[in-house]
Amino acid sequence: DGVNLHQINVTGCHISYNRLGGIRIERSEVRNLQITGNDIEYNNARVHPDFPDAPTAEIWIDTTARGASVNEVTVASNTIQATVSPGGANLRILEAPGTDRPPGLWTINGNVIGSQERNVWITGGHGITLTGNTIYSAARENLLLEDSDQVVVQGNHFRRHTPTMGTGVAIVRSRDVTLGGVTVRDESETGQESGLPPLRIEDADGVLVQGGAFIDGVPFGIDVARSRHVRLSNVSVRERRATRRATGSIRFRGPGENNQIAYCDVDAPHQLDPESAVTFLP
Repeated sequence: DGVNLHQINVTGCHISYNRLGGIRIERSEVRNLQITGNDIEYNNARVHPDFPDAPTAEIWIDTTARGASVNEVTVASNTIQATVSPGGANLRILEAPGTDRPPGLWTINGNVIGSQERNVWITGGHGITLTGNTIYSAARENLLLEDSDQVVVQGNHFRRHTPTMGTGVAIVRSRDVTLGGVTVRDESETGQESGLPPLRIEDADGVLVQGGAFIDGVPFGIDVARSRHVRLSNVSVRERRATRRATGSIRFRGPGENNQIAYCDVDAPHQLDPESAVTFLP
């Protein structure tokens, strides 16, 4: 809190039962931070009487204060898990672009991340790579990416592991995002309690979704709203339930520009608002 630190390694630790977070950075300038090979869990313990309404995360990094910045960060090979808390996440990143040097140079790789309201929640991210993680069991989304740009999400497995939890990816008010090689399946019988689809894209510009499976989504497998230059290609959007619950496979709604669906494997009709300007290539 309020520090200037470079070259920090957090390795081989067990960090648990801290009410406001396992690793929390605020109002600070930090460079070359490596968080690797740790067990970071239950850092929102309900037994703590202090700060009952404060949102928390296993890893909480906030650079929104004036002069704060956190760059050159690796989060790799950790187990990061918790219990659901209001406004909480397993990994919470809040960034604000600076005038001298933009935030970024992040890699999040090879972690097992699960059991929170949201698992990975990134606001204002710039230059982030999220690859090769298993991300599971959210009350809302496994991944919420908002107000961010230049983000690569590749080769992750998104799911739930208990019937009371959910799954899904949301890309909101973001641009220049690549999402590929992922699997997301709604394992509920009738649709998730949150009502969210496996993939939601809203108010976005330049989102490329290439290769992946979005299975058993209700009401849609992929739902896109008010977005421009969204490309969906070589993805599978199907329902495997014995009794169909989905309204359709892919929905585009609201005003859009130069959107495209190409070479996708779908087993239900699309709902494509003419105002969304979608080109469909079977």
